[in-house]
Amino acid sequence: NEAQALYFNNLGAEGIVDGNIDSAIENIRFAIQLLPAFSDAWNNMGAAMRRAGDYDLAEFSYHRALRQDINNYSALSNLAMLYEHTNRSEQAEQFAGRVESYRASNPYFHYAQAKQAFERGSYRKAENHLKKSIRLKRDDPDFYVALSQTHGRMGEQRKSRDLLALAEKYRTGELRAPQRNMNHRYWTMSLEVNPGL
Repeated sequence: NEAQALYFNNLGAEGIVDGNIDSAIENIRFAIQLLPAFSDAWNNMGAAMRRAGDYDLAEFSYHRALRQDINNYSALSNLAMLYEHTNRSEQAEQFAGRVESYRASNPYFHYAQAKQAFERGSYRKAENHLKKSIRLKRDDPDFYVALSQTHGRMGEQRKSRDLLALAEKYRTGELRAPQRNMNHRYWTMSLEVNPGL
């Protein structure tokens, strides 16, 4: 059931992206029938309903997603945008605050910010974001590789080599960090809605 639910949820998410909303709703409904506690499917149902213009059902779906997983960042973000779009500023601010709190504690958010800073040539900013990522999740080798590249661009070759070696130790399991419970690292498609759509 879980594998089928993931499949239909991802088909639904692709339908939303492609503008096939009726098909998206049908596929996401299958996913929810198979796995009623599937938070990302409820979030995607909200996104589909939002695109269909049914804001009440979108709001219901986002809340249902959060009831299944209080830390579903996409649902939090989508709900804040829905409230902003429907001129409910107080509720939008409440959920936007929760989104910011989630971002601050999510190593992958900082990693994404670092990649953007790196591409702009803001290497110190990239370094700061990567250090936050590592503080929050010490054992992801990708963070060390990115930090190595950043130090390389800043002309700090020795640091760059040391960080690559550290990345390899985490990759091979020679070093291990304490386990943290991280949700929503791209294991399924869960959409954020652009409020302008």
